[in-house]
Amino acid sequence: MVTAAVAGGHERFPVLGLSLGSTVAVTAAARHPDRVSGLVLVVGFAASDAQSRAFAELYAALARADRIDDLARLLLLSTGSPAKLATTPPATVDLLADYHRGRAAGLAPQLDLVRSVDVRAALPGIRVPTLVVGATHDRIVLPASTRALADAISGAQYAEVDGAGHLFTAPESARLGELVSLFLSRNHL
Repeated sequence: MVTAAVAGGHERFPVLGLSLGSTVAVTAAARHPDRVSGLVLVVGFAASDAQSRAFAELYAALARADRIDDLARLLLLSTGSPAKLATTPPATVDLLADYHRGRAAGLAPQLDLVRSVDVRAALPGIRVPTLVVGATHDRIVLPASTRALADAISGAQYAEVDGAGHLFTAPESARLGELVSLFLSRNHL
């Protein structure tokens, strides 16, 4: 990722990581402090908690067993907020299943990585402006794990998108965009 950014003409740049991508962003900042100017870590974690481990194991098992309809139900129950779930039409399970058919097995190794990734040792060395954003109704990465990520990075700012689940709705994404824009402008990133 850093090599690609530099090849694209960017000498220093902020990095945003979402969920597992937060560990990628932290690793980039730890390995390339001369390149990464700031971090935005959204529904992230430093090491998996029991909730994210269980989700990842179940997702990977269902994908490998080609149980795509069950995988779609798991995603429906896990990714959004309770408020979003209450207004989700029944046909959404079919749409999720159709989307993941043929893709899920390829995502299983990524979910396996969730169980083993651990960037806690790198966190004390992070010295760039950092914004960590949690979702109050996240059922994949517990909000406490996202808060712990913020607490482990010196000077990190923490914010939450109230009512959001692991995947944000359009209004929740707009709120996230506001938080990120404000952070980037305040830190001249």
